[in-house]
Amino acid sequence: TSSLYAALTELNTESRNLVTLEDPIERILPGVNQVQIHPKAGMTFVAGLRAVLRQDVTGILLGEIRDEETAAMAVRIALTGHLLMTTIHTEDAVSALYRMLEMGIAPYLLAATLSGIVSQRLVRRLCPDCREAYRVAEGSDEAAFFACAEGTQLYRSRGCAACHGTGYRGRTVLAELLVPHEAVREGILQKIPRREMVERAKACGLRSLLEDGREKAKAGITSWQEIRRVLYG
Repeated sequence: TSSLYAALTELNTESRNLVTLEDPIERILPGVNQVQIHPKAGMTFVAGLRAVLRQDVTGILLGEIRDEETAAMAVRIALTGHLLMTTIHTEDAVSALYRMLEMGIAPYLLAATLSGIVSQRLVRRLCPDCREAYRVAEGSDEAAFFACAEGTQLYRSRGCAACHGTGYRGRTVLAELLVPHEAVREGILQKIPRREMVERAKACGLRSLLEDGREKAKAGITSWQEIRRVLYG
């Protein structure tokens, strides 16, 4: 939600007509037409999207794709040239492609309308007051988890009064961005296996959540234990 609101804020100018369909509205954005979904009153995501189609909108924020009908309507709107941003619950960016296909979206429609997918996970930040660097030992858990060499520098926290002994203070995001280049679009049309799609996406520049986490651990932003907890439970 924070990322979507940040994107809307960047787009929000007097020349643009931006509409949101949310359940619930989590923050008021001045200059944006925000609509609260109310199924009992007949205002569903699908009904809202149909109404939006009759307006001269520049961009649409759809709170979430929850079912096949909403997915079909969202793709239909995107096919008309409207910018549509939404969320969907999946494991990672590539999984979102297959979730949409499972919802009945025709591969040619998905390949034609998709602009990009961002997958995100929130992780706790290491406390800057008690953070300390250390070197990875050969055969350690972190060496196995990150497949990193002996002597690689990572960070940990001892816990202090500033972080109430937890070792963490604040949060940041792990993210991966999938931009559907030609090879990915062809893969969607052919409905290739997920493993092959991952390889194509990586060849087109996809950096996984784990790879982003590894960089943040080496930079001292978070710990390898926190990355493992968030990504793998």
